[in-house]
Amino acid sequence: MNVKRLLITCLAVDCLLLSACVPGKQQLVLSDSAVAPPRSVVVQPTLDEAGKTSADQKFKAMALGFANSRIEEYLLKQERWKELDGQRGLTRLDSEQSAEMIECFHEMHKIIGGYSQLRGGEMEGVLQAGPGFGSETIFVLQQADIDFVEGRCGALLTDEWGGGAIGAPEGAGEIQQAENLMAERFAADDFTGVISAWQQVQESMRSQLSVSSRLQYVQALIDLRYHQVAIPVLDQLLSEFGIPDHPELDALALGTALGDLYLVTGDYKLAEKQYGNLLQLVDQANLKKDWANRQLALLAVGQRGGLELREYGALLADYLSFNPTRDGYKLVWAANAFLKKYPYSPVKGNVERIRIDAQNHADQWLSGYMQEVETLTQEKRFQDSSEKLATVTPEIIDETTRLQIQQKLEALKEAEKLEQEQQVLARQQVLQEQWDESVRILESGAYDEAIQMFTQLLETDLGEQARSKIKDVALSAAKDDRRKAADLFIRSTRAADLETRKQLLLESRRYLLGILEKYPDVDIVDKVMGNIQRVEKDLHAIDPVLLRSPEAATQSGIIE
Repeated sequence: MNVKRLLITCLAVDCLLLSACVPGKQQLVLSDSAVAPPRSVVVQPTLDEAGKTSADQKFKAMALGFANSRIEEYLLKQERWKELDGQRGLTRLDSEQSAEMIECFHEMHKIIGGYSQLRGGEMEGVLQAGPGFGSETIFVLQQADIDFVEGRCGALLTDEWGGGAIGAPEGAGEIQQAENLMAERFAADDFTGVISAWQQVQESMRSQLSVSSRLQYVQALIDLRYHQVAIPVLDQLLSEFGIPDHPELDALALGTALGDLYLVTGDYKLAEKQYGNLLQLVDQANLKKDWANRQLALLAVGQRGGLELREYGALLADYLSFNPTRDGYKLVWAANAFLKKYPYSPVKGNVERIRIDAQNHADQWLSGYMQEVETLTQEKRFQDSSEKLATVTPEIIDETTRLQIQQKLEALKEAEKLEQEQQVLARQQVLQEQWDESVRILESGAYDEAIQMFTQLLETDLGEQARSKIKDVALSAAKDDRRKAADLFIRSTRAADLETRKQLLLESRRYLLGILEKYPDVDIVDKVMGNIQRVEKDLHAIDPVLLRSPEAATQSGIIE
């Protein structure tokens, strides 16, 4: 994806409202002036009763944050346990270890259930007591939590699952490093990497992570369908809304997302409560109000447990993690199927919006995808174009598009074949021009330059012809130099003084030695050797020590 996400994925209704939403991915975003609720509205995670003091509100947020934090931590342990259990299996442990692991897993379930009850059921009654409350239930739950972490189960988690804090970030620098890593992996759609980076941060320090990093973590969980793990983190973010440190949070967007997650996970009671809270927060955002109203209509008591609600929950889950690059038009088809099956559904308007949003994003993805293919084609990178087209999963596009892609693949094959033929013709034309130039140089008598030109053609389609031509040219050049040497030798026999004769013989010898050096494989080498012996014999008669010098000896055909 080329466009960097401004912050996080916008969920559900907010995707239709935010022009900054990145095409192709539903996103949770931080609010801007265009969509944020009026700043005069103080937004809380749940509706406060009239007369609540600021101390009560702070206490409630703190207690809710604690419960959410513990639920999140235990859900992560549970998911990790399931993952590793599927990889290695308990059968590799002895019977005592297996029993201990199973017992720890059951204990995790009990603690998660306890904190969930505290958050969703008993919380209201407990919080009414305010700070300093006494509750046997809470005490027992906290004691079970401590025993789990500090006891054998905690040790097993640390040893078996790497749950310890070894190498975890410490301090502002390490927190910033973790945030940078999360942002980098999130931008690359590496959601598993985002979760891994989050888990490297000590639990006690996660609250120091920025809002954007926590929202990235939430989106990663949603994309990988860890909805239960995402809920407490999102709930905690909502509890912080209104705190001066986080004025950028859009409570309506996050609140809608939280309600949707409750519905997706089948926690209809909390979903209904969350949507009800949202309706009391809304005064201008009519779209969000319509969304919540329709969700509540489907969540009516008479609808719970019905097939329509379950199928809508599945559709909504697909929407929350929708990615057109991966899903294409599947969500559009699913929405159409739902509308056809339930034409009078209370959430018909919401499904219509899901369908339109998914259609728009899928169209943008397909258009951009085909444009990339066209760009590669224009660059004559036909193989790359074909490989890119082949990556489209047939199940996420309709029959018409599949046919278009198949036709495009066939056209690319033909274009590549034609391009290869044209390249062959162009290469042959260049080679022919080089050959003609070599022949022209040869005809001018520049044998050595011609040989160099023909040598450049040895590794081409004209290699065999060039090799034969080089042999012919070398023989012609050798014969030409031998004739020159013979002319000089004849002139030496007619010279009037010895010095002139000596110089002519030396020049004749130079030509003959040059033949051996430049054209060692020609057929007249034996004749040339005989000529050298004759010349050196005459030179020896004129000056017996002339050819005994080191310089002359290295060039001598014979040494007496």
